Amino acid sequence: LFFNDNRTIIRLNAMLMFFSFKFYFVHMVFMCFLAFIGQIALFKFFRDVFCIHPFFNVISSFLIHSVIFWSSGILKEVILLFGLGFFLLALKNVVTKTISIRWWIILVVSCLLLCTIKIYVIIALIPSLLFLAWLKVSTNKAILLKFISIHIVCISMVFLFNHFFSELNIFELISNKRSDFIKIAIAEKAGSLISQQEMDSGVKGLCTILPASIFNVLFRPIPGDFHSMIILPSFFENLIFYFLAIISIIYFKKPDTEKSALLLSILSFVLILSAVIGLTTPVLGAIVRYKMPALPFIAILFFSLIDVEKIKNKFPMVNKYLTHEI
Repeated sequence: LFFNDNRTIIRLNAMLMFFSFKFYFVHMVFMCFLAFIGQIALFKFFRDVFCIHPFFNVISSFLIHSVIFWSSGILKEVILLFGLGFFLLALKNVVTKTISIRWWIILVVSCLLLCTIKIYVIIALIPSLLFLAWLKVSTNKAILLKFISIHIVCISMVFLFNHFFSELNIFELISNKRSDFIKIAIAEKAGSLISQQEMDSGVKGLCTILPASIFNVLFRPIPGDFHSMIILPSFFENLIFYFLAIISIIYFKKPDTEKSALLLSILSFVLILSAVIGLTTPVLGAIVRYKMPALPFIAILFFSLIDVEKIKNKFPMVNKYLTHEI
């Protein structure tokens, strides 16, 4: 239950049956609609907070293959995308605007929705939100020191939680989840099982497999991982992200202090989410699905570091794509 809840999607489909009369494609259309308005909310959040070029924003919010694919079915990822988009948009409006009951309601409902469907996504956001909250009530000075301090405090809180609530040991929950995944993958003869290494329910066991776990989420699939056709599109998607990383280095634009803080918060969210997914899921076929919510943020991270003017000067033919506003 700590990592997912299949009952939520079952209940949602049960409620939809009153309107769909058990016609599958009505459920499909409804879920695609939920995913789309979640993407719109994410688009508005990126537009207002990161102020990147609209062309890049459209790509990050709507055109990433994994986001389109995994949000086009009757899956929990649809509810996750919907909840995450509205949670971030509502949080931004609650912080920046005058008191609005509507946005407070949306914030609470979307938070409860995320806690119900995939609570670890909210947990991965907590250090980032605390870091940005600290900057808002203080100054933008020494942001790197504040960033590191917040994460040290959060890690300390995890150890304190494990000490006082030993029956809910987080490391043990992660270890058990990983073991269950390995057993199921072996029983089903999953070709995308990339590791059978168990994790000890302690700090040493966590640190032993943590680097490989993050690598598996952020950089795999790689050549040699093609045990199923479902892996191939994710491989080409990774190549596109590698290309974006190179472009962001070649045409680098140094962010100001405020944007640097935002990019650090994205980096924190992506790394923590990747760590949780990689530690609990040693099956590549599941990883390419579970990492879906991190991909728009990775794209925004790279796009925020690209100097559009340098690209327009170097390649005049792209001006027609990089001059229109949305």
